[in-house]
Amino acid sequence: NGSITHDSIKLAKLEYTDLNDLCLIIEKLSDDYLIQNYIDEIIDAIRSSKIKLTIDQKNSIKFKLKAIVDSKLPSPGGILHEGYKIICEASILTLETYEAAPWQLLINRANQINNASDKALVLMILAGKITVKSKTKKIELMESAFNLTKTIFLVLL
Repeated sequence: NGSITHDSIKLAKLEYTDLNDLCLIIEKLSDDYLIQNYIDEIIDAIRSSKIKLTIDQKNSIKFKLKAIVDSKLPSPGGILHEGYKIICEASILTLETYEAAPWQLLINRANQINNASDKALVLMILAGKITVKSKTKKIELMESAFNLTKTIFLVLL
């Protein structure tokens, strides 16, 4: 039917021009979840090595995605904290060689999220995305998230 679905991006054999078109579509979105979801799909497709990109093409897509994230997140009327923005920036960062400083900045920003459950979720997602070879940082992030869940109270009505 011509519509883009979650599965169609994974299954399609995408080329650079397709990724540019997807960036144009994402620029039109206003839902923070959808923006984050499609950015993740593009990054996953690039990382899967199924898409052959030159270094310049890869950098061009990264630049476009960073511009989208900076201009669209957090989205007005959506989640007010930077959770989706942090997740998108982490996804984009997975395309680069690991350096501790940019990841630590994302972790610091995640720790500024006031809502404990959202903070725990963002920390867990960062643990899954961080590209450090050592498992120590991943475990540290997961433990932080788990400890946060102990502070979340469930109110049953």
